[in-house]
Formats: sequence, structure tokens, C-alpha cells
Amino acid sequence: MLPQQFTNAQIVITDRNGKTIKQLNISGPDKGLIQADASMLSSGAYSYTLLAEGKVIDTKQMLLVR
Repeated sequence: MLPQQFTNAQIVITDRNGKTIKQLNISGPDKGLIQADASMLSSGAYSYTLLAEGKVIDTKQMLLVR
């Protein structure tokens, strides 16, 4: 769940080359729940970064296997 003090946040998904694939804005009462359509992504490694109020909070890796 995103802490209450943050009103503007987003998840940025990038490929292995650092190219931004998708940006998801996080707001409203369900700001702890994200649904991303991965149908346009091929199998592979991706990174996702949480940005809150323009600051990088954390970056993690994910592996998509079809």
C-alpha cells in the first residue's frame, strides 16, 4: 500500500535496455492495487520502478514467462 502522504505516484516498466515500456499512474482510494495488461509484452526480463512525488522509491526485477 502506498503511504497516505503520497498523492502522486506511478509504476514505470522498462525492458533490459532501459526503454520505457509502460507507465501506470497510481491514485485514488485503490492506490495500493495495480493491474497491468502484459499481453503486449514478450517473455523476458523487465524492471519496474515505483516513483512517488517524482522520487524513485524502489526498483525491482520481474521475469515474464509465457
